[in-house]
Amino acid sequence: MRMTAAVLGMMLMCLATTAAARESRVAGERHGTTSVASAVVRDAQHRDTLRYTAWYPAQAGSRETALTLGPPDAPLFDVGRAALDAPVAGDRLPTLLLSHGNGGSARMMGWLGTALARAGYLVIAVDHPGNNGADAMTLPGSLLTWLRADDLRAALVAVQADPVLGPHVDAERLGVAGFSAGGYTALLAAGARPDLQRLLAFCTAHPDDGVCRPQQEATTHTMEARIAAAGSPELSPWISRANASRAIPGVRAVFL
Repeated sequence: MRMTAAVLGMMLMCLATTAAARESRVAGERHGTTSVASAVVRDAQHRDTLRYTAWYPAQAGSRETALTLGPPDAPLFDVGRAALDAPVAGDRLPTLLLSHGNGGSARMMGWLGTALARAGYLVIAVDHPGNNGADAMTLPGSLLTWLRADDLRAALVAVQADPVLGPHVDAERLGVAGFSAGGYTALLAAGARPDLQRLLAFCTAHPDDGVCRPQQEATTHTMEARIAAAGSPELSPWISRANASRAIPGVRAVFL
């Protein structure tokens, strides 16, 4: 996919003004879970569960509550406001898949998700197994980053099957957005493929680059540890399929 086409697609999506956007200034929020086979190897408790959060334009009059991170009496981050399980405003809505960064979470992306919901978008965010701030970070979660795109695909399928949200998904207006590692995930969902040999060569030459050195959220996940884990019987089958396409059918725009 050409970058110019992706940028143009996002511009067109942003310019699209729906009836829901005109009628609703309220953001709704809905939570769900689905299954992803690869989550078993990434999740610290070896669960196949994937959590997702959806934000959408809610019907006028729906009661919003504050979304925060941290202790209720001393929140660390004000995410925004949304009305939990509120009725959806509008018909088919432009749909955006949203991926958090390393050690983040769907809730941490709520500041963007709720803003897009007020603008008329249906936004679907996930907690990437083994690589989110709500659960224990794992080495497979840090290593098998290309599987993040599978999480977005699974969440989209789950929302399409949801009796409340499914009828509002517009698969003809589908985009992906991501922050940091989520931007990498968005590119994978649009058809990009990882090249592990080039990554290894780059990190050999630039060991202190942010992609190569361990992140603050998981200081033991060094490049040496990742290389050792890649050769293990548990992970080597996943490594061998790293270059397979993770493109999500219908994605027409990417925002990084």
